Amino acid sequence: MQNKGVIKFFAILFALICVYQLSFTFFANRIDQKAEDYANAPVAKQIAEELGQGDKLRTNYYHDSIITVRNRYFIDSVGNEVVYNIGIRKYTYKECKARELNLGLDLRGGMNVLMEVSTSDVVRALSGYSNDVFFNSVMADAVQRHKVEANSNFVDIFATVWDEKDKNASMASVFSYAMKDINPHSTNTEVIRAIKNETNSAFDRTYQILRQRIDKFGVTQPNVQKLGQTERILVELPGVKDPERVRKLLQGTAQLEFWETYEFTEIIPAVQQANDYLVSAVRLEKQADTTKQIAVKDVTVSDSSTDDLLSRLAGTTDSSSQNNALDEAQFRENNPLFSIMMPSIYQGEDLNKRTGPVVGYSREKDIPEVNRLLELAKSKFPRNVKFVWSVKPVQPNTDIYTLIALKITTRDGRAPLGGDVITDARQDYQQNGGVEISMSMNTEGARIWKNLTGANIGKSVAIVMDNMAYSWPTVNNEISGGRSSITGVFSVEEGKDLANVLKAGKLPAPARIVQEAVVGPSLGQEAISSSLTSFLLAFLLILIYMFVFYNRAGLIANLALLVNIFFLFGVLTSLGAVLTLPGIAGIVLTLGMAVDANVLIFERIKEELRAGKGIRMAVDDGYKHAMSAIIDSNVTTLLVGIILLYFGTGPIQGFATTLSIGILTSLFTAIFISRLIMLAIFKRNKSISFSHKFSQNFLAKVRFPFIEKRFLNYTVSIVLTVAALASIFTRGFSYGIDFSGGRTYVVRFDNVVRTDEVRTYVAEALDGDEPEVKTFGPSNQVKITTKYKINETGDEVEQDISNRLYNGVTRFFREVPTYDEFSKAQDGKMLGVLSYEVVGPTVATDITRGAFIAVLISIIGIFLYIFIRFKRWQYGVSCAISLIHDTIVTMGVFSLFWGILPFSLDVDQHFIAAILTIIGWSVNDTVIIFDRIRENMHLYPKRSLMEKMNLGMNETLPRTVNTFGTTFVVVLAMFIFGGEVIRGFTFCIMIGIALGTYSSIFVAAPVAYDMSKKSEAKKISKA
Repeated sequence: MQNKGVIKFFAILFALICVYQLSFTFFANRIDQKAEDYANAPVAKQIAEELGQGDKLRTNYYHDSIITVRNRYFIDSVGNEVVYNIGIRKYTYKECKARELNLGLDLRGGMNVLMEVSTSDVVRALSGYSNDVFFNSVMADAVQRHKVEANSNFVDIFATVWDEKDKNASMASVFSYAMKDINPHSTNTEVIRAIKNETNSAFDRTYQILRQRIDKFGVTQPNVQKLGQTERILVELPGVKDPERVRKLLQGTAQLEFWETYEFTEIIPAVQQANDYLVSAVRLEKQADTTKQIAVKDVTVSDSSTDDLLSRLAGTTDSSSQNNALDEAQFRENNPLFSIMMPSIYQGEDLNKRTGPVVGYSREKDIPEVNRLLELAKSKFPRNVKFVWSVKPVQPNTDIYTLIALKITTRDGRAPLGGDVITDARQDYQQNGGVEISMSMNTEGARIWKNLTGANIGKSVAIVMDNMAYSWPTVNNEISGGRSSITGVFSVEEGKDLANVLKAGKLPAPARIVQEAVVGPSLGQEAISSSLTSFLLAFLLILIYMFVFYNRAGLIANLALLVNIFFLFGVLTSLGAVLTLPGIAGIVLTLGMAVDANVLIFERIKEELRAGKGIRMAVDDGYKHAMSAIIDSNVTTLLVGIILLYFGTGPIQGFATTLSIGILTSLFTAIFISRLIMLAIFKRNKSISFSHKFSQNFLAKVRFPFIEKRFLNYTVSIVLTVAALASIFTRGFSYGIDFSGGRTYVVRFDNVVRTDEVRTYVAEALDGDEPEVKTFGPSNQVKITTKYKINETGDEVEQDISNRLYNGVTRFFREVPTYDEFSKAQDGKMLGVLSYEVVGPTVATDITRGAFIAVLISIIGIFLYIFIRFKRWQYGVSCAISLIHDTIVTMGVFSLFWGILPFSLDVDQHFIAAILTIIGWSVNDTVIIFDRIRENMHLYPKRSLMEKMNLGMNETLPRTVNTFGTTFVVVLAMFIFGGEVIRGFTFCIMIGIALGTYSSIFVAAPVAYDMSKKSEAKKISKA
């Protein structure tokens, strides 16, 4: 083995990198476990019992709430503490959490939202909401076409429709009124370019606003990302339990405001008085034995010791708090506010010369408590003061934020100037090279701005959006004419961000939810348990299988497999990939396919041994001769994984990611790690056995006439294909909402229910719109799918449908849950709506088109690879025919048996992922057979084509059977133990593995023979 030292070096380096990357998960999980232990301490139950006053329902409610509060308190308190020290670098809990292995929402619960920015509204605004008949006609047609071509850019569609209707019509006549960059003589190309710049800016602004809102939402590891070149934004929020609040947060209109501010010298005396007042107020809060009414839902309970409970809830009576230094405790007691908010005072500074509205600074974890104390002491502040926090920390990579004092100067308490007056804003440069933001306002805004700046010369005006301060520039002089600039210490990126914020009032870019999925934490925990069970069982079965069949060599393959799993998780973590339930299925499938390379190598080694070679030479030649087949088979499967990555979304991308990474790590471990282990064993003069007696010559002497029997196989394949097509065209499919659009609810009851009865009563609640109701897993759990009001969106619609669903199914519960318990599936009882998903019709159309394109490109791509690699178009065509055969028959099975088998056979994104996996598996088998046939072409040039093909198919038969066995076993384990969510997915793969194995032997090779025999005969006759 050449370059053994280099391979060892890289293997060790790779292992160290994986250990480093996975270590963050270990340390983050250790803190999470401490937080859980802290949250579930006996004091939590004791407080809940006191608040519940003997009522079990209220006690459970309080207990869940208290655990959540205590957990969050613990996490916030350690967020910026060092928990991992490697000597040259220290990592806080937040940094470890950001680097840990991410679990998808289907594994830990949460909310997944796909939002679409309405670019058409931006274009209308850019036209000044023109009443031009031609323009509005173009807009109407463009909007309709965009529904069909949702992945295309709306502005491009608008331009195309405009040219189709009248390419000589001037766009400038419509847009020059509202767009400063456009004049009446601008060409249509120039107008479109300017519109694209503005719409892209509006999209970026919407994205930034969503990010800022979500960052302040308090969710751990949120994911917000733009989806390629589309007008869509993906938002993933793990652990969210209140979807309605999230919808309001995401779809609410951004409120940009300009506020007058208090000077520090004006407000600091009141802040000092508040601090002094809070000394006694907090002491009374802790000591007073008052009665406070706490309303929960429709129940009111009396709490006679709320103040004591507050401190116990926060954990201040724990032993760790009692061990604090005495001087620190004394300072906190004498300065309740200043101990967690540092005033904006610098040592030696003359306070009379202090300017600006900055009151002080606080760490992020202390902001809620500062807000509470400010509210408690509000009587000490002027009535017209309003406090807001900065949107960003004072410096990057810190958690210290700025408190700003705004001055209310209007009777209704609103800002004197809103963002709707902004007509333009852009990042620019000063003469000295510094960054500035230029902005202009309409006539009304210019008038108010003149008055506002004239009254605040030398003071600051704060720019606020969503109650967060983005900037508070100082006014140097009165600004008239509506044009002004904001200067300060900005980077270019900060200047662009602020300009985008200022334009939030000019161009409305509303974002609406077009796809939504909610997975309850209970279902997520069940998914983790079931997937872990299937993973461990599949792994154990492979280990046993390999040892039973390949003796000590099987143990070497098992060790390489362990290293493979370690590398796979290390790479996933380092890339920041999200591990989803289909992703775990991808890992389990990788286990089966990872063994394939070792099976190929071991079977070639056994052939060399039977030829009389020594063990070391047999090993060298076995690795050498198996290499081309291993590379070809894995490249074709990797090609499928890459296509899935590009066209898939959400969990499907998770599957594609793990499958693709798994293929690469499997190649490395099977080819290099197992070889290094064998060399180490040989170096110690120890032998390696590659079989037991029963498996030594397994299928080695079989000489089945595959080619001669091909017409019988053709008949079987034609019958299967015709039957599948007949079922597809007559019976059709059960489409999931990915393809049909709609809303799906997974509901769990406290007893067995009949789906026909549930369907009847839910249809009645939905005004006669009959839903689809299927048993989903156990007989007390159903999946309800409805298209009721699918073209309508908004909080009111979602609330209405949820209420109707509740009214329709409550009769089937023994103990009827409240609406809140039903809609949020309380963890303790795990009854009600466990998960929820909505897919709009536009998204469904996009998914359908993407699925078709993905399958088509996979087949074409594989044809091209095989044609180039084997230099025979016949091989490429026969392989494509085999893949089409497998796809049609698998689809036929789903068409024929949906509604018959006791699990879901919906055609959805998971089904498409399974079809593409089958394509990869089938071509994997086929390529290995073709590779051996190619080898025989060179070894036996005088033999007939039929002999060479039969020989190649029989020689690879042991590998085909063994790889089928290992992979089928692991997928079977997934099917049985992997949970209901992926049962249809794994069933599809099981059918596909069987079909792929069949077609590679009985379809692909025979068709290649029939296509090649004429040209081969000509070659032999010429020779």
